[in-house]
Amino acid sequence: MRVVDNLEHINDEQNIDREEEYDVLIPQGTYEVKCCKHEAKTYFAGAKKLKIVWEVVSPVRYAGVKVESYCNYEYARFPKKSKYWAWWVTANHNIKPSRPYKARMSPKIFEGKVFEAYVEVIKPTFKNGLIKPEVHHYSLVTDLISISVGGKNE
Repeated sequence: MRVVDNLEHINDEQNIDREEEYDVLIPQGTYEVKCCKHEAKTYFAGAKKLKIVWEVVSPVRYAGVKVESYCNYEYARFPKKSKYWAWWVTANHNIKPSRPYKARMSPKIFEGKVFEAYVEVIKPTFKNGLIKPEVHHYSLVTDLISISVGGKNE
């Protein structure tokens, strides 16, 4: 895991490949991010998830840091309360799809746009409820708030 709370933590001596390492810890808060990769895959216990890798654009201090997010992607028709449906509508300039089928709601809609997103620090716990040490903490994009760049008129 890579802690990105201070620019001193990212240097050439650590030999970090920023393209491959996404298990990062940045402070919780609002960031501007852009989609740099997405893939649908079957993960844990056969659940199909859409993995989206977001690159932080702003603040400049964290620019280039990549943070992941996961959405349930096993529906043929997405429920309105699903995270993917909400994010897709945000990426579509808050216009609901006429039919919320997977074939009509491609993740390509996230490409070429910059979003204001909320990044949360995930702190896993032991079975007894105690929080694991910081080395196990990581950051995830948990909400897309709005489109910053890449709107219809831009």
